[in-house]
Amino acid sequence: MKGSHKKTWLGLAKSARPLFLALCFQEYKLKAKFLLLPFSLLGFFWGWLVLSGGLFWAPLKSIYGAAFWAYPVAIAIDLIWSALGKNQKLLNEFYSGLHFDLAGIFGGYALLLFIYTFDGVQYSNSGIDLAATGLPLVVIAILRLAFMTKYEIDDKPIRKKAIIMIMSMAVIFLTLSTIVLLEASKGELSFYHSLWIQITIFCISLYLYIESAKISFLLKSGKIVWSSIHRHMFSDSESGIYERTRKMAIDHNNKKT
Repeated sequence: MKGSHKKTWLGLAKSARPLFLALCFQEYKLKAKFLLLPFSLLGFFWGWLVLSGGLFWAPLKSIYGAAFWAYPVAIAIDLIWSALGKNQKLLNEFYSGLHFDLAGIFGGYALLLFIYTFDGVQYSNSGIDLAATGLPLVVIAILRLAFMTKYEIDDKPIRKKAIIMIMSMAVIFLTLSTIVLLEASKGELSFYHSLWIQITIFCISLYLYIESAKISFLLKSGKIVWSSIHRHMFSDSESGIYERTRKMAIDHNNKKT
């Protein structure tokens, strides 16, 4: 009897899955402007308020950091779409190589936030834990990029200039982050300034980690990954840049097969 109930529930779950997908991603038209833009705007206006530089330099500095605030959300959506088996097969293959890492990153961050929420201790402006969880990702990205300089394609060394440039930017970011976090750990920044810095560092760290992994995957497989759900989310973009990028990726991948 219990077995029949279990089969019934499994059957209902399987039948509900297409309905869930239809509601979330078709009927309600999941779009970037509704899901990603609020996070970027939050980061921008928050940064504008806490960063120094007046009406000109403060928003200018803020926009560079806030541009990355939506990235973890975009990756989370991408991972869910891949878990449902609806993403590009090549991207699913890419994420399958990182799923333990990503589960640890997001799970560890969620656990850290849970502890801070219920420990009863007020978070101080000298804490740097939130940003510190991201810095190892930057180190991994730098090491990964450094290793890429040894890659060979068709028994020929790859052109290293672009890789070295990206790696240099990651090293500069790591250095600047360390300097800023030293100030934060000394309590020299206000609470909200410190928190904005930490969230921004984590978002950029995650970006460097994921995108360096994509570059490595491209060099190893010779194929470009693109996201099916991101294509849908950016489908109303006037520039059509994501669709053009997708077509370019498909053309490139077809030549490699």
